[in-house]
Amino acid sequence: YSNTASTSTRTGVVDTLAPELNFADPQTNSGPLGVVLNTMPFPADTPADDNHVVTVAHTRITVATSAEYTFNNRGDDGFLLRVRAVTGANPFFRRVSGAGFRTMSAPNEMYFPTGTGDTDTRGIIYLAAGQYDLDYVQWEGGGGFWYQLTVAQGAFLENAGVNGTDTWVPVGHIASNITLSQPTMESQWDVKATQAGVAGLGDVPTAEAALALVSTTSLWNILNFNDPQSGGPGRFPGDVPWPNNTGADDNNWAMKATGYLHIETEGDYLLGFEGDDGGYFEIAGAPPAGFSRIVENNTNAAAIVDSNGGTRNRLSTNVDTGNSRSSAVIHLVPSDYPVATLFYEEGGGAYWEVFGSAMSSTSQSFTRATNFTLLRSDPSYPAGIPTFTPDTISGFGLTAQPVADLSLALVQFSFGTGNSYSISFPSSPGLSYMLEYSTDLKIWYNAGVVYGGPGTSTTFAGNLTELSPPLPANASRVYWRVVGLY
Repeated sequence: YSNTASTSTRTGVVDTLAPELNFADPQTNSGPLGVVLNTMPFPADTPADDNHVVTVAHTRITVATSAEYTFNNRGDDGFLLRVRAVTGANPFFRRVSGAGFRTMSAPNEMYFPTGTGDTDTRGIIYLAAGQYDLDYVQWEGGGGFWYQLTVAQGAFLENAGVNGTDTWVPVGHIASNITLSQPTMESQWDVKATQAGVAGLGDVPTAEAALALVSTTSLWNILNFNDPQSGGPGRFPGDVPWPNNTGADDNNWAMKATGYLHIETEGDYLLGFEGDDGGYFEIAGAPPAGFSRIVENNTNAAAIVDSNGGTRNRLSTNVDTGNSRSSAVIHLVPSDYPVATLFYEEGGGAYWEVFGSAMSSTSQSFTRATNFTLLRSDPSYPAGIPTFTPDTISGFGLTAQPVADLSLALVQFSFGTGNSYSISFPSSPGLSYMLEYSTDLKIWYNAGVVYGGPGTSTTFAGNLTELSPPLPANASRVYWRVVGLY
């Protein structure tokens, strides 16, 4: 895997190995992207908006079962994928759907040639059991930057739905087959509700103020309410009327529920709510990191904030909306955590539900990595705590990842007059070698290519003033290496 980044302040090559291609520039793209979760910062990421980046990746896959497969490329901007048989004739894409194309002169390639916010391209290909080499190129021009290469067994013209699937996994992904325990409530929810028609109620602060005047509460196993005259359902059916339902279209009211969230096993959990209008979900006593990231943000107004002395412990969507669906990831250890959740309704439709799921820590499609349930109190817990096994599909085994030969030792390095230098290293006649330099041992730049001489060693001569990019004026040291290209 190699990633070449070129910006106004830096040019160079970052070489690394990666188990899969699922990357983004976190400064321009965050949250769920494409068809799988757990997008990582791309290898040459900087704190800035990175533009003008070229990625080249190579690997070898082992196909255990002869079948039709669909490769799915999503990303910003263009790409090319080539599939080559290690032995025998190359396979070919029999159909390419979405925005991209099949190369007519080389039908084992699919590509998208221009700038775009999402290449959204799928290629259906028959692969007999055996080994295949994959060549992948992706380029980023400007603006958003992300890419992921996934695969699913079968022929799929679309990402999801009747002609799609929820079984996409990154090429190279190895299933963990780990069974996860779901989050539950240690006891019933304790619920407060205002009456309808609260003057001035229209956001979280005014809802909190109105609820502070309520002294009566009721107990509920789940939170899945609506105004039967004008609201719901949301993600879950089976809504029940909110406690102070009048039989009319009720507006300007609020509810708040407290309880204890029971976590049976350590792991990542996705907690959230949905309603019409806004609200929040807050957890106390959680690890200091709090919520790590927002996954669902239907309004683009969801935010993770500090609350009541906690750090990043409240997921809030303080906005009027017909669907506030918001969820965020938090890492929890076994315990019972105090939680509080609030909902307000200003006008129009009204419903509210609070849910959660254990979450696969490996890259998987969103629908398979989670199994949302209403956060429920049940007398059978903990003996009957629900479980699910989300990560059961692998995306081909990567059997070989080509790496450069970095075993070449420098025999001699010397400076001549002025800024000239020479480097001698062991070599074989006729083979090619590249000299590289770095100031931080992270990013390496090409200083030149030379062919091995007739003997057992070769000398490369150059001048520091010819290096491109030039050495920084404040560079305290320079590192050199020789890479065998062969």
